[in-house]
Amino acid sequence: MIKVGRFLLAALVATTAGCAWFIASEARTSFIEDATRQHVYEQPISQVWTGIRQLLFERGFEARDSDVAGSFAVETAPKIGYDGKTQCDYLLLGTKISEASCKVEFTKRETGPTGTTSHRDLDLEWDLLQRVDPQSAARIQSEADEAARKASD
Repeated sequence: MIKVGRFLLAALVATTAGCAWFIASEARTSFIEDATRQHVYEQPISQVWTGIRQLLFERGFEARDSDVAGSFAVETAPKIGYDGKTQCDYLLLGTKISEASCKVEFTKRETGPTGTTSHRDLDLEWDLLQRVDPQSAARIQSEADEAARKASD
């Protein structure tokens, strides 16, 4: 009976630790996603645009772009997925807020046997933010770590 009690206690401790880790991880991810969604680059759009084009090239995408009345847009050519059955492309919109600031939004479109879906790709936006604005990314990461610590307490 004592062995069963020890086992249950160990299982409870492991489960509690696992839950705390999961809660902290979710809090960190949620914080980073929210901050990325709202981020304003304190840089001219032309400077951020260079980082976008480099990121797309590194990911194997071919970009077709246009510049219309202060807003920048890039649509990529579709790229076949690893499974050979799906394809993915992006629509990227950049909005000049002022001569020295802008916002960026990446929309990912995936087409496969069950149809087409699209969603904002905050992971790719976060990658861009880390590359183009590393100081803001470091601050966001630090604040996300703090939110994770508070959530797991």
